[in-house]
Amino acid sequence: MAIRLNLVFLNGTFPRYTGEFTHLGPASNSVIDYLLISANLAVNVLSFQVENQHFSDHLPIVTTLSLFRYQKDYKHSVPLETSSATKI
Repeated sequence: MAIRLNLVFLNGTFPRYTGEFTHLGPASNSVIDYLLISANLAVNVLSFQVENQHFSDHLPIVTTLSLFRYQKDYKHSVPLETSSATKI
């Protein structure tokens, strides 16, 4: 399904993003929480990390993307940078 939708996994897929454990179990740890992103947006990934915060047996995964929107007027395009994000 990921291939059909042109999605790629960030976890452990790119050389700079290691496949760190996302689930800490009593007997073993594993990677079961994934971040999938459009292949077209993958070039916009600035960072991907598994945070070491133990709210549950799953660790939060956080990514930062570089996204720009362009507002067109009749003369030229003006880049508008969006600098707000919400951690969920």
